[in-house]
Amino acid sequence: MPGRADTVEELSELIRGRGVEPLTWYGVWLFVDWLEFSGAELDPSDAKQVAATAAVELEASRRDPYRQLSRVFHLVGRKDPAAAALPAPATRA
Repeated sequence: MPGRADTVEELSELIRGRGVEPLTWYGVWLFVDWLEFSGAELDPSDAKQVAATAAVELEASRRDPYRQLSRVFHLVGRKDPAAAALPAPATRA
């Protein structure tokens, strides 16, 4: 399946062009994404284990250098109401 390799900087610039100011970003699936390669297993029915894992993931997602190691990220921005009237710029192919 084709994938993309966008960076935080590239997507930040893209959304700025649409009147959205980037605020912060988080790394996603930093540790859980690699469990299958380590042989470790997360039992989805174990609420305590899932909560502990989620807490570690959330904390790491906010901190460098951990968040920079994630293969996926979430970029959070805020739309400027004044920019709503601007036409959208052309997108890259």
